[in-house]
Amino acid sequence: MRKTLVILWLALAISPLAQADVSLKTPTALGPVIAMAPGVLLVDARGLDAVRQQPLQGATPYVPGMKRIPGMVVVVADNDEQAMAVATALAQPDGQAVYALSGGPVAWQEILDERKKSPSAVPFNFVIPHNTCQQGKPLQEYKK
Repeated sequence: MRKTLVILWLALAISPLAQADVSLKTPTALGPVIAMAPGVLLVDARGLDAVRQQPLQGATPYVPGMKRIPGMVVVVADNDEQAMAVATALAQPDGQAVYALSGGPVAWQEILDERKKSPSAVPFNFVIPHNTCQQGKPLQEYKK
């Protein structure tokens, strides 16, 4: 009996620590966080007309009850309240961050524009050498 109470107490004490971080972020606050993240799932929770008029490249459309992959999630919606509601719905008790982006698709474009200017951003054209000691044709070339 005592062991069960200790386990129950520990479960209740630890569970708030495992909750996902759900918050509304501005582009200036979220940009550096995204730059440090290994992978970001962009969820487009805007209305169908807005998605058709201005699609977000690489975004996953939001469907109520959708399963999400592990990792950071950024929600873009028509307004901040809708973005927070979707972010809260996507939060899971695995501690992964779910951010609602304040400002919608314009704010997402602002983040992308800032990343292009950043010296740490991946260049649009780069070369993978065949071998660092060999000269000649590279293994692969990426060009925009």
